[in-house]
Amino acid sequence: MDVKNMSQLSKRLVAEPDDYMHSLRTNLYMYIGEKDITLQQISDEADIPISTLKTLCYGDAKDCRISTVIKLARVFHVSVDELIGAGTITSQTCESLQLMRTLPESFTYFVRWIIRFYRDMLIANPVKEKAVEVMKARCSGDGNLIVTSDMEVSDISDYAPEVRTKIYMGIKIPCGNYEPYYFSGDILYVAHDRRPREDEAVVVCIAGCMWILKSRREVISSDDKRVITRYYTLRDDKYFASGDDIDSVIGYVVKVRRG
Repeated sequence: MDVKNMSQLSKRLVAEPDDYMHSLRTNLYMYIGEKDITLQQISDEADIPISTLKTLCYGDAKDCRISTVIKLARVFHVSVDELIGAGTITSQTCESLQLMRTLPESFTYFVRWIIRFYRDMLIANPVKEKAVEVMKARCSGDGNLIVTSDMEVSDISDYAPEVRTKIYMGIKIPCGNYEPYYFSGDILYVAHDRRPREDEAVVVCIAGCMWILKSRREVISSDDKRVITRYYTLRDDKYFASGDDIDSVIGYVVKVRRG
């Protein structure tokens, strides 16, 4: 059976509750199809006999050694839970793991640091349930915001619940590069619960730096009516970058606290 057929077969297999061997076989089909390698290559990389691998994929194996599962998980760069579908981690956690694997290493350092900071903030301030962490960014000469590890906690309890629940972080503006919209000392509260609306202020990341721009979805081809997102500067409304140039969209500005 070739990789394409194995990938198609995986779509037809639905694991029963607690049927871990069925889940393992289903996920093997999926990961083999995604990795696009042969069983022999997997056997060599995982140091597993090809006969064992064929039995897992095509046979009626009733059980599998944990050491074999671990070796296969290492080959596919996934967790053991993702491979066997044991449900020991939530679907949200699985999604976060998958997203982290797609990020450049520099971004994963930043994400881990944010998680640790938020954990420490909650430990130090357990009663501040209506507070968010605010990054005290630095400004470069050309207007971009430089990510720093300098953080403070901001109380947002005075905002309406429909606004407060959307905010997940804040960014403190340290300079006048974004006047007259934002001034030095302003805190921009950022949300990421939906796609930014037309001409809404958006914080994006390009080459490791942050910029505050506004997005527009535009038709760039009259033939196929292909639509892309383009970003424009706040002050002069000039074209700045396309969606392909953006490393990530941090979120849109939902509220501003004047400094």
